[in-house]
Amino acid sequence: MLLLTSAMLLTNSVEAQPLTTFRIANGTSGENPAVLWVGVEQGFYRKHGLNVETIYMRVGSLAASALVSGDVNAVLTSSNAVLNLAAGGLDVVIIGALFQRPEGDFMARPEFKRPEDLKGKLVAIQSIGGGGWANNILALDYLGLDPDRDNIRFIVLGDQPTRIQALETGRAQASWMGSTFSAPLKKKGYTLLVDLSRAPIPYVGSSLVVKKNVAQPGGENLRSVAQGNYRFAAVFSKAGKQTGRPKDYGQTSPA
Repeated sequence: MLLLTSAMLLTNSVEAQPLTTFRIANGTSGENPAVLWVGVEQGFYRKHGLNVETIYMRVGSLAASALVSGDVNAVLTSSNAVLNLAAGGLDVVIIGALFQRPEGDFMARPEFKRPEDLKGKLVAIQSIGGGGWANNILALDYLGLDPDRDNIRFIVLGDQPTRIQALETGRAQASWMGSTFSAPLKKKGYTLLVDLSRAPIPYVGSSLVVKKNVAQPGGENLRSVAQGNYRFAAVFSKAGKQTGRPKDYGQTSPA
């Protein structure tokens, strides 16, 4: 009885220990942040001693600013955004590439059936140099289109719902978006020009990024984040096998 009571007290003591808060910002409204949201909701990070808070910011530049100021511990962002941060003088490192291919759909209005129909037209983007911009460029390149040669212009409109509205009103003729956002357009007869998740394009997708000077002191916390993501990967990899959709989530080591 005494041994049982002691074991229960020890267990309660461990569970009562305060969790370390770890804030992660993201600047996209697509599917990628699901890695974090599901991890938080399912308690994947809490099992490894972290209270992860996910903070949505309208654009990636705001998330990057929060990392610079120290308001967040990490950002979920595109690989090209990491290069932009480094070019701006911020010493950052990728602690885990969560996606090993581009994702989402490059959609066009219903009257545009072929890639060459986009010559001389407008493509809606969220910002210049961001992850969404990179996906648009990858899609155009895959389709054999060159913005300069083919007089394809970009119009900066903001987040995915805003870009969808631009397609519906005819303000823009094509845009990249997450598959969740493209699904209603497909039902309306809009043209899917490229499913980037199925295109053979080598690309380091959305990644967790931290400032280099905190990577080593925060090693245990970063390892806990990676372990939480690994649990997410196991869940969604199983879901991918069941649905037949490719799932490249969570390419991080649990070690």
